[in-house]
Amino acid sequence: GCRCRSSTQYRDLEVTGTVRRLQVAGGAGDAAGSMRDLLVWLPPSYDEDSARTYPVLYLFDGQNLFEDGATQWGDWGADETATELIRRGEIEELIIVGVPHAGGARGQEYVPFDVGRGFVPRGDEFRAWFVSEVTPRVERAFRVSGEASETGIGGSSYGAVIAMHIATRHPDRFGALLLESYPPVDRLSAAPRETLDAIRDWPERVYLGVGDRELGDNEGRNREYVAWNEALRDRIR
Repeated sequence: GCRCRSSTQYRDLEVTGTVRRLQVAGGAGDAAGSMRDLLVWLPPSYDEDSARTYPVLYLFDGQNLFEDGATQWGDWGADETATELIRRGEIEELIIVGVPHAGGARGQEYVPFDVGRGFVPRGDEFRAWFVSEVTPRVERAFRVSGEASETGIGGSSYGAVIAMHIATRHPDRFGALLLESYPPVDRLSAAPRETLDAIRDWPERVYLGVGDRELGDNEGRNREYVAWNEALRDRIR
């Protein structure tokens, strides 16, 4: 990977390719008055053709996408994976936007319904902020196409929860949805399943991924993860 310098007074980012920081204000709940840096990964040809526009993929938990050691969850390798798939011609060039979570307020921001965890869900406030502030900011600063068919959104765990919430309320804006490790959020509350039952509109493409060892050696909870995602797959189909 190369050392990719940001344009602001921050340390260099250890990533493969080019990542630029884009500051945006706001959020939901306790994070509403904060500032955060979007991490925008650019494809190899971005600076070669100033007239070209690109598909865009928004991913939550942006701290996890590009750097090892940035969080306890390690590096998801989105930069290396995209670089290799583009090199092999398996995907077209795209822009990846990492939207960092708000630290201790992550659960509040990413959950739009009561999950029985004792915090006030602010997911719908986060949705409103994301579509009114984040996506327009990115579209002004970078050459994304803006077409729904070329706009994806995704996340893992609670990041998948908020991605699905946003995409199913704005299927005219997000044509692809990536759900990784979607957790069985109905264990302590009926609200998540009621919300799911009410969804009528889905993006054109949905991808689900789940492991059979999501929680290590906890076989019972691992089976819950798989069963929930299989049921979610069947419902979407």
